[in-house]
Amino acid sequence: MTEHLGCPLNNNNLINELLIASKLIVRFSKGDINFSDFLGKYDNFIYRIGIYELSEKDKSIMNNYIDLLSIHIFLQENILNNIYTSVNVANNFSDNGFISEKEAQIKIIELFNLNKNLFSKYNI
Repeated sequence: MTEHLGCPLNNNNLINELLIASKLIVRFSKGDINFSDFLGKYDNFIYRIGIYELSEKDKSIMNNYIDLLSIHIFLQENILNNIYTSVNVANNFSDNGFISEKEAQIKIIELFNLNKNLFSKYNI
């Protein structure tokens, strides 16, 4: 069983967390919440639930949702982890693969649009 902020997460809670985080992507992409609210509520989802430290049992449960989980891993590792926030350092960071908040927002919406059918599959 995985721990979430010191509280045990059971399999149902892991799946629920995955669906909640997925709904945040949908809500942001549809303009229902702003980027700041999205970031605050999403709260580095992949790291927060300890996806890389899951027990074998939890991994096997999450494998049933690997398609949806893959979106979150991509979002975290390729978009959110690469955001720079200071305009003063934009040139240095963009040369090294970092992106602005505006570029991140565009990429998240593109990610949603590319995966609309998958979100629908889970009734998100």
